[in-house]
Amino acid sequence: MNNSTISYSTNALNIKNLFYRKDVSVYVEGKEDILFWDNMFKSFTNVNVHIEESDGSENLKNYMDRIIEEDAKIIVACDCDHSPFLSEDKYSNPRIVRTYGYSIENSMYCANNLNHVIKRYAKSRKDYKREIIEWYEMFCESCSILVFYDVANHRFSKGTKVLGNKCNRFLTSPHSSKISKANVSSYLETIKHNFSGEEIEECVSLVSNDNRGLQFLIKGHFLTNGVINFIKEKVRRETGDNITLNLDSLYSMTVDCISTCKNLCDDKSTVKSRIRLSLESLDLT
Repeated sequence: MNNSTISYSTNALNIKNLFYRKDVSVYVEGKEDILFWDNMFKSFTNVNVHIEESDGSENLKNYMDRIIEEDAKIIVACDCDHSPFLSEDKYSNPRIVRTYGYSIENSMYCANNLNHVIKRYAKSRKDYKREIIEWYEMFCESCSILVFYDVANHRFSKGTKVLGNKCNRFLTSPHSSKISKANVSSYLETIKHNFSGEEIEECVSLVSNDNRGLQFLIKGHFLTNGVINFIKEKVRRETGDNITLNLDSLYSMTVDCISTCKNLCDDKSTVKSRIRLSLESLDLT
């Protein structure tokens, strides 16, 4: 049985870290989140943390509820999702540390990390960051309307599948890294009836006024196949070789998104501040 499925009292949660000889317990959603958050806490603080998966978003909410309702002396580290666009966020607390963008993948797939991956596969010393940024801008602009609908879906609790976990259905071809606007428009025709014009206009305004940029507002999993195809395309153009790159390989090469950054960009700087605030609230700095 996973430790996270065992029901602990709040008092027990408050001292569970002592069993592991750590300063505090940090709860995350799943296994893939552990390495990311472990890297973040180790990079930005000297506090020793015990990180444990909660085995799903609903279980993680139970820990968040303990923080809000019972002042549990634990930390939850989680994806931001579209929480900034909700009319009310009941989980606003320093001990609930959220990513800067929609999810951990939005930080993992930063230009610095993708540049590092391409250079390794291409065995090259060239810098590909400009091309990566240009691709991101093109990709995001092509599916921006989907982001508006996805935000509306969350804000107004529509229960409509907008982006999903894969972008494949919207690509110009299975191996392309480009979004087909025709595919986007065709899909929108099947879901538009679930939203009012006023709801979409409101979300267009919200997204347009968010300074994070679309790269951080698109669902992270949605980006994955586009990122993989872009890396493959770039390496093939550079070397003539067709590389094998799957989700597990991409994860292992991008989960550490600090070491490739010479200077912390906005997403990492924001997470650094949020981690430090969470520790300050527990008198651990």
